Amino acid sequence: IKSLNFNQFIFIIYSALLTLTAVYIARSRRYSINSNSRKIFHALLVAVYLPGLLWQRELLKILSGLAFYILCSIEYFRIYNIFNLGLEIDRVYTRFRDNQDSGTVIVTPIYLLLGCSLPFWIPRFDVSESHCLTVFSGVISIGVADSLASLIGSSYGRIRWPGSNKTLEGTLSAIIGASLTIIIIINISPCSIVISPVRVVAIATLCAAMETFTLQIDNLIVPLYSFVAILYFS
Repeated sequence: IKSLNFNQFIFIIYSALLTLTAVYIARSRRYSINSNSRKIFHALLVAVYLPGLLWQRELLKILSGLAFYILCSIEYFRIYNIFNLGLEIDRVYTRFRDNQDSGTVIVTPIYLLLGCSLPFWIPRFDVSESHCLTVFSGVISIGVADSLASLIGSSYGRIRWPGSNKTLEGTLSAIIGASLTIIIIINISPCSIVISPVRVVAIATLCAAMETFTLQIDNLIVPLYSFVAILYFS
């Protein structure tokens, strides 16, 4: 703790407050649960990860690792009803289950964290390299593109893709949102990122397409696919 500077201390407090907000929302019965309301947690994660990846990346690695440990521990407590906490945890988690959580283990929150964390847990790119954009692939694909596709698609979508509940309007909003996010990151990041507008749109389009058409667990698969796309085009 003594080695923390002021900015790191502020970031820890900021992250803790957003975490408590997520816990409050999860426990509260005031919020109706649907696909859109679950995106609140995506937004909170982006609010922590984006500034963390930009300015406190090493600290974010520690905090995200701690969060992963806590989520796995909570799931262990839930399954085996440790200290009689299983029923209470299950009550909270059950409200947020989706069709990907059909088994014993509820994987959605863990995969959401992994999807945003793996891109910067795995690589060791120097901040001066253009490939450092890859560490943002989880934020871009799941935090922004997936959330916008769900919100806009469910609210304003009219044209559905063949054999899918996803809409063209949702996909287009994902492309626009991902493109704008990449542009913002390029302009404020301490990394030296040089990438043409055409490549930015290409990355955003591939992210949106994977989100639209994947039949796998999107919280985990889409960020990894986006990682490869960003690595190739950047």
